[in-house]
Amino acid sequence: MDKEKILKILKNSKTQYAYDNKSRIYSAKFFINGKPRVLTMRLGSDFVEFSLADEKGNVLEVLEQKGGNVSFNQVKK
Repeated sequence: MDKEKILKILKNSKTQYAYDNKSRIYSAKFFINGKPRVLTMRLGSDFVEFSLADEKGNVLEVLEQKGGNVSFNQVKK
């Protein structure tokens, strides 16, 4: 996906911010291929986590970086 497509998707997104357990949480709701999706990014002192979920909150994919390790999980198809 190129930069222009990403910017178009995020242009009309709805964003939220929260703070919980010493981590910052950012969420953006947008549409990919006509389907509603929620991208959540959690930032802690020693980790970063991105999760992609459907509109009902079912997690589809998770990308996590902690220390020197990176993991990716496809939860649902």
